[in-house]
Amino acid sequence: MTLSRSASKQIFSAKLSLSYLYWVTFIMIFLSSLFYYFSGYLGGDLTGIEYEVDNFKLMFFTAVYLLGLYGSLLFSKMLSDLSFNKYVLVPKSRSLLYLFFVIFFLITFFSVVAGGAGTIHRGAEVNRYADLFFALFNPYFFMVLAIYFVCLDISRSVSLRFLLFFLMVVYIFLVFISGFTGFLIPVLPILISTLHIFFSKRKVIFLLVMSVLLFPFIRLVKLMVISGVDGFSMLDIDVELVKGLMVVVVERFSAVPNMIFISESLPDKNVFIQTNYLPFFQGYMGSLFHKALFSEPVSLITLSLHQIIQNTDSDSNSTFPIVSYFSLDFVLGFFAFLYAFFLVFIVSRLLNAVFGGDNVGKELMSFLLFFVAFYAAFNGWWWNIWGIIQALLIFSFIVLLNGKLCNRSMFDQAS
Repeated sequence: MTLSRSASKQIFSAKLSLSYLYWVTFIMIFLSSLFYYFSGYLGGDLTGIEYEVDNFKLMFFTAVYLLGLYGSLLFSKMLSDLSFNKYVLVPKSRSLLYLFFVIFFLITFFSVVAGGAGTIHRGAEVNRYADLFFALFNPYFFMVLAIYFVCLDISRSVSLRFLLFFLMVVYIFLVFISGFTGFLIPVLPILISTLHIFFSKRKVIFLLVMSVLLFPFIRLVKLMVISGVDGFSMLDIDVELVKGLMVVVVERFSAVPNMIFISESLPDKNVFIQTNYLPFFQGYMGSLFHKALFSEPVSLITLSLHQIIQNTDSDSNSTFPIVSYFSLDFVLGFFAFLYAFFLVFIVSRLLNAVFGGDNVGKELMSFLLFFVAFYAAFNGWWWNIWGIIQALLIFSFIVLLNGKLCNRSMFDQAS
């Protein structure tokens, strides 16, 4: 089957996004460990506590972390190649569905801007209903799904290009004012597709390489959001600040210091194998299951880890990778790994039903799965992966309300 020019560009953008994300992450992890080796102290979440480097453990956990990165890449590609889903979601009235997307984006916009929900701004007053909206829908990932759903349909009408433009503008605006700049990653294929409209493939690749220089300034936006209007001034920006932000950016890609700390310096590991810290039920839905089973609320192991490392009552979180569960208890580590595989598999099947109808959807699915497998599952952000599943289930349900499950073979013939 001959692919259209639009489909070829989308496939190129999705594949390039996956390669870009993988290699940027790989290089940043390697550079951060190299920096720790020469400085003699671990950084990242351990910055400021002067934790001396053990060279053997630094090399060992760096290798483990990079192996996890590569394993996530292979796993995501393997799952995207599986095609035993017999059905895909097909809406009856796309116009009605796209109208719902517009309404949803506007509700999310006002929930963030007026309701104060979905931001990392410290001390912000949050509207109760806006907060509940975010807890139920996980809007940022829901918006990603909606954007790609429109993107896969963009060749049908010129008006859909304007719709996609509107959705992307709202999304990127919310990502920056919320401070959750990491949510730029899931829409990377669309950003690359936009560049490809104006530039050749070689120039797009060159611009992506040069885009690494923008990372400190993206981090600066996050710093301004956290500090608030009164806590930061443009006059505070200088060369030293930008250099410091570049170091922070490099370190944020790596959880190697956390893995070392957990393995050798966590004061009471038995505390973290109690039922309220179990990783198996997180997120809004997961916490309800946990409370029903154990009659107690879920405690975030990432929050407790940060408080122990920095000896503070801060509400920040620190990465607790799944391999570090082996440092707590070997059996728990084994089940944590199995559970991570299971959750990523569930995500893959839901993504397959939404996007798996053609070659473009398959490549987008592979990219999103890598993002979920490494940045959420391998890094132990159970709350995030449960939120992604939650958003996928609600998204699928909404499409089903306005459509049906169509046999894949019929869908392929129709397309």
